[in-house]
Amino acid sequence: MPLPPQASIEEKYGALCRRNVKESRKVCWSVIRRVFASLEHELSNGSYMRPGGYRKFRSALDQGAQLYRSAKCKGVMSEEVLTEYLEEKHVVGQSIRAADQNLTDAQKKMEEENIRREEAEQQQRLLQQRTCMQEQALRDLEESNQENIRQLNRKMEEERCRNQEELQRVLSAKLQEQKELLERGFDRRAEDLEEEIEKLKRDKREAEKPKPEPSCWSEVKAGLKQAGKAVGKKVASWFGW
Repeated sequence: MPLPPQASIEEKYGALCRRNVKESRKVCWSVIRRVFASLEHELSNGSYMRPGGYRKFRSALDQGAQLYRSAKCKGVMSEEVLTEYLEEKHVVGQSIRAADQNLTDAQKKMEEENIRREEAEQQQRLLQQRTCMQEQALRDLEESNQENIRQLNRKMEEERCRNQEELQRVLSAKLQEQKELLERGFDRRAEDLEEEIEKLKRDKREAEKPKPEPSCWSEVKAGLKQAGKAVGKKVASWFGW
């Protein structure tokens, strides 16, 4: 039973990841539009470009982010999409902050520091999600490889049992033939079978011994292990990083 080509396993898993990314992005942007609808409406009206507008903008942005994170079933791209949206609003926020006459220069500087801290925290969330996704992908592929190995081991054991059964069948037939020849007085012909019978017995004993792994099998395992390491470099492209 040959192992499925590693490239085939990776291609199928990669295609599944890309589909998940596409569906997750679709869901996440739908949630973004819903939870930030009020903020977008106020932006389009220019409501935040007034004294005191910056803190109202920040409050609406924080509230929307909380609602977004509380939404269920967003999938694998939840932090990725939120990060993209917040980055879009970063430039908008800078303009609103600069125009807000209620903020002193010191307050504006403090707000900039708060933004940098929040952006660093968001990047940390994003990194954690990416790390989890990569680790899960590697676990899934490793499990797939291990299942392939188990299947091949089962196939090898089944074939060994069939060989033993076939040897036993042939040996039994030869012993029966020898017995009948002896009963009929054909001693010479019965003796002629003895060498063949002894060879079958030796073959049967040999077949019953535990067999070491075929030399090629260690190469197969090493190949799977090496392929698993190489997969780590492909995960980023599957998720569009």
